[in-house]
Amino acid sequence: MLSSMEPIPEETAEDTWLVPQPAPHIPPPSSRVYDSLQCFLAVAFTIAAILTIAGAAWLVHASQDNHAAEIVSLLAQTPGLRITLTAKRSSMAIHGQRTIEVYLKPRQHDRHLAFDALLTLPPAADLTTQQFKLLRHRASWSTTRHGQVIDSGCVHPHLVPPIHSLEASLVAAHVVHDGDLQQALDCAGGTLLALDFADEPYIVCKEKKSPRLTRGVGQDLYFVVEYILNSQDLPADILAAQDEAMAACPEMLLPMPPPLPSVWMPSHDDILNQVDRLPPQVSSLDHQLRRHHEITRKQSCTCKLDRKRPCLFVNGVGYNATLPPRSSYPETWGSIHEHAPCCTSTSFGIMETIQRGWQNASLQGEFCDLVDKTRDKDDGLILITHSMANLVAASAFASGVCSIIDDLVWVSLSGPNHGTKAANLLEKTCKEGGWPRDVLAPILDAVGSCPAQPAYLSVKLESTASPAMVEKFKAAQDVLHRHVNRTMCGVSPFGLATTVSVALDTFAKLAHHDSAANDGLVDFPSCVAGVGDVNFGTDAVTAVNYRAQLNHLDTTFRFGDGWWGNDRKPVKWFECTL
Repeated sequence: MLSSMEPIPEETAEDTWLVPQPAPHIPPPSSRVYDSLQCFLAVAFTIAAILTIAGAAWLVHASQDNHAAEIVSLLAQTPGLRITLTAKRSSMAIHGQRTIEVYLKPRQHDRHLAFDALLTLPPAADLTTQQFKLLRHRASWSTTRHGQVIDSGCVHPHLVPPIHSLEASLVAAHVVHDGDLQQALDCAGGTLLALDFADEPYIVCKEKKSPRLTRGVGQDLYFVVEYILNSQDLPADILAAQDEAMAACPEMLLPMPPPLPSVWMPSHDDILNQVDRLPPQVSSLDHQLRRHHEITRKQSCTCKLDRKRPCLFVNGVGYNATLPPRSSYPETWGSIHEHAPCCTSTSFGIMETIQRGWQNASLQGEFCDLVDKTRDKDDGLILITHSMANLVAASAFASGVCSIIDDLVWVSLSGPNHGTKAANLLEKTCKEGGWPRDVLAPILDAVGSCPAQPAYLSVKLESTASPAMVEKFKAAQDVLHRHVNRTMCGVSPFGLATTVSVALDTFAKLAHHDSAANDGLVDFPSCVAGVGDVNFGTDAVTAVNYRAQLNHLDTTFRFGDGWWGNDRKPVKWFECTL
């Protein structure tokens, strides 16, 4: 229930974003594609800029004209834009590819600049193609094969980009002088603008003699902007009116900033007034320039531990057999073995976790065998436990089945450390006739089937457990408190938007978790039970413990990283946290 621009940088590992996966229940039409749509939108709109001096190579001119008025005016009069975006990190690849295109059609909405958008992915291995549309504040996706639509739906409201902040962000952009970056971006003679989107910094090039934006770079993305001068050159789908199905999708109603007197040709006084209306954090410059400066650095992290160690990854519930450990396990763990700079080796343990709960002695014995086979007697071990595996490991240590090893570094992922209402719901539902399988089919291995099996029932909420189980929970939590070094907890049932997202979001509503901050199966209070809720952050690079907009299956790393938002990048966090 709790399982399971050029040049392109030097990464080769594949990743899954909104795509079909080799493992069962990993969705074909992956809504993670809309992550790229949002990123494209943000990049195209040249969202928010916040800078300060972070190094001698940087010169920031906060009072220098950022040409926002001219940029907005040209965008408003342009029939369309084509933006080509390339991901730097392999953990963001879609169908093995890191370059995609999005079309944007500017329009006016309540005296503000708005956009319609169209994103079509290259065909997947099974010849399906996913398309995402944003028309008149309503967003939808569709999957086609051989020209026929085989599935479609509305884009989840959680995936709406913060369009309401675009104008205020643009007019607040700062001009940056950096000769090396100007050359790297092929922006000779142009103007570099620094801006932020979803807490991530970007640098954008404006042409020398026009207000056109040409290209840009972020921490994880390169992008190129092409202005389309004839609307007939835009794809028909972005020019079409909403069909009946799309009209039924929820309208994206977001708070808008106070309108400028004329959003199409704002005066410089208007721009200054708009800057004055920015929220306080937008004028905080010191931290932000440091982050923009890091754009020019290599985006993969190096190990910060005193020494590297072998790594052991251990699964949660839903596995019907114990198998020999593997050096990689993409079906469950994605390509995390290629993003583990602190690991001298990677071993993925596969233990039967359906018939045996976390308190089972034989299961704990198998875990201890894995530890003994993986550890290095001189260098220790990095232990990564997902979901119920946190309780298996902690209980094995607490009960003495094996001892805490020297030089252990422990990374805890989405642990149901004081149980979960998901298990109570399973027990109740099985007594009443079973799940609505059509809705929950993609996640049945994670939530359990009827009749309810021991592993799933073992993680019933601690407050509803027997006195003996409560005692075991407390002992496990004590071990977690004393020995866990890093923790990742998801707080969004929908998460990265894969085809398990709807099922997990639905399940979270059925389970009525005690906290709205949950990953669909485990809520945040349970995830931090024992380990504590201190040192949590939302920045994948700097967070010691990671409170992320991810669901329970996202935290296995199998879906890679999101294309926007530093709180949606589990692979990057794991790569950078140790």
